[in-house]
Amino acid sequence: MRIKQIHIENFRSIKKSTIDCVRFSSFVGPNGAGKSTVLNALNLFFGEISNFSEEDFHQRDDSLPIVVKITFHELSDEAIEEFSHYVRSGLLVVQAEVAKEPDGTFKKTVRGERLVFPPFKSFFETSGASPRKQVFDKLREDHPGIESATNDGAREAALLTYEEALPDEEKELTPSGAEFFGVSKGAHKFQRHVSWVYIPAVKEAATESEEGKSSHLGKLIQHTIRSQMDYDAELERIRKEAFKAYSGLLDSQRKHLEGLESRLADRLQSAVMTDAGLELAWKQDEKSISVDAPTAQVMLSERGYSDRVEKFGHGLQRSFLLVILQELMAVDSTVSPTLILGCEEPELYQHPPQARHLAEILMELSEADAQVFVTTHSPYFIDVDYFDGIKMFRNDSGSVEISKSSFECVLKEYNKAFNKKLQNEDQARTKLAIQIQPKFNEIFFAERVVLVEGISDLACIEAYLRLSDKKRDFQKSGSFIVVCEGKSSLALMLLVAKSFGIQHHVIFDCDAVYKSLLEKDAAKYKRAHDEHIRDNDAILALTGHEKMESFPDSHIIKDNLTAWHFDIERMLEEEFGAKKENYYQAGRDAVGNLGGTKKHPLFVAACMSAAWDDGVRFETLGSLIDRVLA
Repeated sequence: MRIKQIHIENFRSIKKSTIDCVRFSSFVGPNGAGKSTVLNALNLFFGEISNFSEEDFHQRDDSLPIVVKITFHELSDEAIEEFSHYVRSGLLVVQAEVAKEPDGTFKKTVRGERLVFPPFKSFFETSGASPRKQVFDKLREDHPGIESATNDGAREAALLTYEEALPDEEKELTPSGAEFFGVSKGAHKFQRHVSWVYIPAVKEAATESEEGKSSHLGKLIQHTIRSQMDYDAELERIRKEAFKAYSGLLDSQRKHLEGLESRLADRLQSAVMTDAGLELAWKQDEKSISVDAPTAQVMLSERGYSDRVEKFGHGLQRSFLLVILQELMAVDSTVSPTLILGCEEPELYQHPPQARHLAEILMELSEADAQVFVTTHSPYFIDVDYFDGIKMFRNDSGSVEISKSSFECVLKEYNKAFNKKLQNEDQARTKLAIQIQPKFNEIFFAERVVLVEGISDLACIEAYLRLSDKKRDFQKSGSFIVVCEGKSSLALMLLVAKSFGIQHHVIFDCDAVYKSLLEKDAAKYKRAHDEHIRDNDAILALTGHEKMESFPDSHIIKDNLTAWHFDIERMLEEEFGAKKENYYQAGRDAVGNLGGTKKHPLFVAACMSAAWDDGVRFETLGSLIDRVLA
């Protein structure tokens, strides 16, 4: 049983949003963008938040209710049976609502939703067997396919059977009139099928280091150890023997009370006129002897040092929490509820290799009997296998906007742009996987992205930013350069950026040299000639510009695109002018006269530095940076 969709209204920074969920979902965006609001909406739904104020309502507008509607799918047979009144077409829809009461307090209600055939609503909204029978008889007249029934339960079953057979188009989603299995029973029923665990950015792992009813360590030991242990009889024997020894001790020490008893009795007798007495004895209460069942406690160790959990760093503490959750899932998963884990910034306190390993663990968890939601600022928690789970959060106007994409959508747009299509999904995923690596994943954390065809583009831009003192402005703008290693890969990354609404500027080589090469040897260069024109036109179209169907006569300069007439090396050569050989020699000196170095970042930087010292200001690159930062 997993979450298929989360719908949120009027909750904190979210006015109204619907989030489609997969096994592993990554919520990315700057601080304050609203990522945590989704996890807190799940906290509200599952009962982790019970006290509300106007601060919980979007822009403090408590005239409208908070709504958190969850659609569950992949239901087990047991869940389908348990929630049979609400399950339709394999989906369970449950809505939590928080509204302000007339007395100023806030009340939370939870209701199930079901697809119903509108004419049947009157039956389910009617109370009493006799009135419901009258409604049922009228429905049978209007819908002869309804089976006859002799009691109220059978009538309801007959309507549900008829309703289930109808196509969804004839039904509408309707909330139940009453609480979802009652005020408290609904939550209890959920616990049998899903276990919501929320790990905030800072959580005291020490609370999980000792066994307890509510701790995950307690649940784990109950599943794995206590179910196999039978020590109640032995504990009772120890308790009785201890009480017998305790009673014997008190009896043997009775003499210590006798003197005080005598003095108090004499004072009492002299204080009253009746025959009064007093006896002083040690109280022998079975409650005085307590022999409790043993509780387990975790002691961590690192580099030879062993101590309580709270004595270690937060990185190890968070890893410890996840280890418990992993093991809890691994034991008897056929009867254990599905783990739904919400983790705030799992990369916190983690050394980069450990963060990478932690990301793999969480993804493995999601492939088992679990579902994982993470808020993150780390590229390690982005993966092409869970591309559909990436959600980008922005909050520029006080209300959250959530951008999403799907692999199917990107593939469809890519195939539309190119005559030579990616033939199948596996081929496309492999191509995208080459790009979606930690260094490329920065695209999801950038305010704007500069997509370049090759390493020499990166070298030229970075050298210019350094020489012109514009690097700080570039970084401050939230811009990030991604080397795509080819036009087709650049087009793929461009589609990713577009689908998430990321500002972008595209830089590539038109390779117009193939026009003259074709004239020299058509047989040899025809294919490459046509492919370059195809790729150029595809990128032009994807960036909103008209196709040329030929090579351009000069650079193509647009607000969101820069295409070099031949390539960036030729453009740089033109900028160098008559002294180009002097600058090339400076580059060769920097890299040690290695062959084929014109694309080497160190070579490019040395050449441009020498030219800059000679007064060359690279106006073409300057214009490019101005357009990127505009």
